[in-house]
Amino acid sequence: MTLFNVSSLYPVEPVRGKGCFVYDAAGTEYLDLYGGHAVISIGHAQPDYVKAISEQAARLGFYSNSVENSLQTALAEKLGRASGYGDYSLFLCNSGAEANENALKLASFQTGRAKVLAFSKAFHGRTSGAVAATDNPSIRSPFNGTPNVEFTPLNDLEAARAKLATREFAAVIIEGIQGVSGIHCPTDEFLRGLRAAATETGTQLVLDEIQSGYGRTGRFFAHQWAGIRPDLITMAKGMGNGFPIGGVLIAPQFEARKGIDVLYKKNESNDIFTLTYVFDTGTENDPALNLAFDYLGYLGSESLTAEQIASKMYGIACSFSMQAGPTSCRISITGLGENMAEAMEIVEGLLNKPKPDEAILANLKADMIKSRADAKLNQSRCFGALRTYVFYGPDFIRRTTLTNPALEAMSSEMLLAKIGELMGKQHEVLYYGPQSEKEVTEALAMHHKASAELQPLDKKHLQLLPTDESKVLMAQYDAKQLYYLQYANLGKQFDVAADPEITLYNEYFGGGMNSVVFQEMREARGLAYSASAYIMQPNYADTKYGYMAFIATQNDKMQMAIEAFDEIINNMPESETAFKIAKEGLISRLRTDRTVKEQVLWSFIRLRNLGLEEDRDKQIFEKVQAMTLADVKAAQEKWVKNRKYVYGILGDIQDLDLNYLKTLGPIRTVSQEEIFGY
Repeated sequence: MTLFNVSSLYPVEPVRGKGCFVYDAAGTEYLDLYGGHAVISIGHAQPDYVKAISEQAARLGFYSNSVENSLQTALAEKLGRASGYGDYSLFLCNSGAEANENALKLASFQTGRAKVLAFSKAFHGRTSGAVAATDNPSIRSPFNGTPNVEFTPLNDLEAARAKLATREFAAVIIEGIQGVSGIHCPTDEFLRGLRAAATETGTQLVLDEIQSGYGRTGRFFAHQWAGIRPDLITMAKGMGNGFPIGGVLIAPQFEARKGIDVLYKKNESNDIFTLTYVFDTGTENDPALNLAFDYLGYLGSESLTAEQIASKMYGIACSFSMQAGPTSCRISITGLGENMAEAMEIVEGLLNKPKPDEAILANLKADMIKSRADAKLNQSRCFGALRTYVFYGPDFIRRTTLTNPALEAMSSEMLLAKIGELMGKQHEVLYYGPQSEKEVTEALAMHHKASAELQPLDKKHLQLLPTDESKVLMAQYDAKQLYYLQYANLGKQFDVAADPEITLYNEYFGGGMNSVVFQEMREARGLAYSASAYIMQPNYADTKYGYMAFIATQNDKMQMAIEAFDEIINNMPESETAFKIAKEGLISRLRTDRTVKEQVLWSFIRLRNLGLEEDRDKQIFEKVQAMTLADVKAAQEKWVKNRKYVYGILGDIQDLDLNYLKTLGPIRTVSQEEIFGY
């Protein structure tokens, strides 16, 4: 047998080394500028290194990662201090290529995306995924070729931005300094721009510091000169001085994949249970999920027809439902606690082995097409679509809505595959019922047919559009009355300390028929059929406050209504009587409202989404009691007064004063197709 030599060899055989020198069998001394392919970082035969390796080999040469290893923990702590990334996590492996493979895989898990962006002349390793991201066709076999990796020129920020803007890329990977095809350095400006583009598009930034890391540039990692923090950092080579070791530093937003989390609350009142699978993904990620759920609800499983499923669920006093929103999906089973296991088997059979029915799908599509046409004839539905368009923009509509042709093109295979994919994604289970936690856990282990390896979700939170400039968006609707809204993004993220002043302002100014808005616009001035205005609270810690004001009025009263509305919004009327009513009503409601039953679980989730651990109403109740009308006025000055707005108007455009509307801002007419997405 001979060696399988894949590259030409220099006619030199080092047999020993010391410090920065190596020696052949004849004793010839060579200054080792090569460092064993950039591996030897502290010199050959360094005494402390040799001692540590020898002592460890004498104790234990290897054991699997399935047991505790205090040496790994100690390394992680020391590496965190030395690198400046103490808040990151460490994943250990055997080589640089393996580190890059794991980083790219983790990025794909995190985002749910498949594509990787790399750069010309890059080298990331010779294993399957790493070599695919290496810009060297001579070492990339047909097996390793994939359309999921694309390359752009190094330091061409616009080219990189254009690629990432598609939001198709799980990761962008870049070396701190390219070192295989020559020495090529990314500029600080390029790295900072790449960081910003990756953040904006939800792409994970991977810094390959395998050659350039471990203090070789004067800082621990080369990218630190640019002042950026990647999502994933890979390292090897100098990390082990010849010992086969690699690692990935992982940013805090990544969570180690574990089992399914269960949120549990016991039902002490009766024998009814509710079991809900919650997936933090929705039509933002896949606009066909709604259709897939609707279709599934009409189908049978491999073992039961749709009629048999309905009959059996009725016979055991249970039911189930499925729904998909923009950012979340839910599958719920409810009924008698003693029959939970049987109900789970029926529903899980449907989720995992549904039986397609093309006739049902054709009827469902026809019904949806008709329902969509009917929606365009309904003023409230049209206004709801316009409001969503104003808040979130055309891109959101396109992302979350199937066009009619796209709906028609959906096949049974495509829709049911989406259900299968969803069941393979990370999710948590909410349980409210009479069973113990142990019983619920055992039932899930036995009956919940989730994948053994759950894929991470590409979580997206609804983000309000900015309102830097005022403008008017108009949608045609043939009617003698118009619906009008004005919206502002207040530009501030959630702050629990602001809850009391915002809650009391909303109650006083825009809450119900006793509010200032309703009394002024309808009762006192007769300018609107209905009116409301309030500060919109964020649902997630990373989303913004907004402001929404609404009136329904006659076409010929539009200007008077808008001007009056604007006046009371910016110069809030002050009434001690109205304030007393609002304050007492709010306090009474807070005193008597209780979060009970399964709502305790949903309340926990809402608080968690905001980064909170304690109920918000407690501090509101305590602080509002001492607040005055002056505090509400201060809140109005702080949050509301003199904002720029996007105005949304649904009405008969030919019957409206466009010259007046131009004074509010530039006008753009939007079609029904634009606001509905079909």
